[in-house]
Parts: sequence; C-alpha cells; structure tokens
Amino acid sequence: MGINFEYKDNATVEHLNIRKEGSDKDVLAIDVKVNGETGGKVLAQILGCSDKQATGFWDLKSEEQRATYTGVTEIDTWTEFETCTVKIGIKQFRGAKVRRFKFKPINHHMLDLTCSISLSDIHDKDVAYLCEQMKEDVAVSIESQADMFDEGDDGEDQTEEV
Repeated sequence: MGINFEYKDNATVEHLNIRKEGSDKDVLAIDVKVNGETGGKVLAQILGCSDKQATGFWDLKSEEQRATYTGVTEIDTWTEFETCTVKIGIKQFRGAKVRRFKFKPINHHMLDLTCSISLSDIHDKDVAYLCEQMKEDVAVSIESQADMFDEGDDGEDQTEEV
C-alpha cells in the first residue's frame, strides 16, 4: 500500500537534521520534520487498515465530524514509505523516505499530522532552500512512487523546481 496526500493550507517545517551517510560518510542527507492538518482519508494508508476501520477515529454522523477519542494527545506509528516523491514549496524531491508519523484526529474528519521526510544525496543549494523554509508554512505533498519496480537512480539530479 502506498501513500498519497497533501497538507491543507500548508505545513510548518519544524525541524531539520543535516547529516552525512554512507560507508564513508560522504553522502549529504537531511531529515525534514513537517506538521500540519490533512484530510483523515490518509489515516488508512498510514495504519495499513481499511478506510472503514480508520473512520472509527471520528463521529461522522455529527455535524462537525468530531474526533471520537478526545483524550488522545498523539499517536505514534511505525509505518515507513520509501521511494516517495515529496514537494516542499517549489522543490520536488524524488526517492524520499517518509516515516515517524504522529497523528491526532481533529474535528471535520481531519488529522493533525507530523512526519519525518528523509532526503538522501541532496545538493547544497537544496539544503539552503530547506533551511530558508524552517519554521515557515509551505505547501507540502507526498506520494508514493508510481512504479515500484523502477530502478530509480539514473544518475540525474533528484530535485527539481515545480
């Protein structure tokens, strides 16, 4: 099962972790933590359950589609999605790993959703761009790679402006 969603009214870039990876620690990578509100339909993809099971977090018969479990502060998941395409503002990154989902159901069949996006083999100019987005609200969308059997790395730059 893949994932496909975008944050409503933008997301906030909350944290950046710039690091080196690889056997010789020569590959520049960055982890980007984002938070915002998104539609509740993505919850089934995150939990790996049916849409009907995921809707149990809301009272869909109420006018506000209230969250059912009002005592929940945050739920952590172990789900990971690899080889995703992620758009952050005007930049698109391919081959991203999206994980560390934390969610809280909120009214109107929505989620307050936080996740970590790991970008590998990133260029200095893209790190600078992401640093400019720190603590800013920016459009963010995430989708699984269309063809799971693509070999992927063709040696080209993995980012592009959209």
